[in-house]
Amino acid sequence: MSKLTHRLDVPVSEADMEALIALAAVAGVTKAEYARWVLRRAIWGEMSMLRTVARSARVMPSDDDGTTPLHPGRGGSGA
Repeated sequence: MSKLTHRLDVPVSEADMEALIALAAVAGVTKAEYARWVLRRAIWGEMSMLRTVARSARVMPSDDDGTTPLHPGRGGSGA
């Protein structure tokens, strides 16, 4: 893992904090380690999915004008 040089202050609900504490305890790690693990898994899982979508978009034939968004509803008129 790379050097940890930045902090992230994220407000959470009491229920979320209690769940985080419980899951960290079950995993045998600190709250910070568990939160970092969950965040990294979410970020890099999403990045992997975006890369897969981008790769498949490059190999698929494009539309006439190239305006169809990769994700309908997230911009453009593909909704």
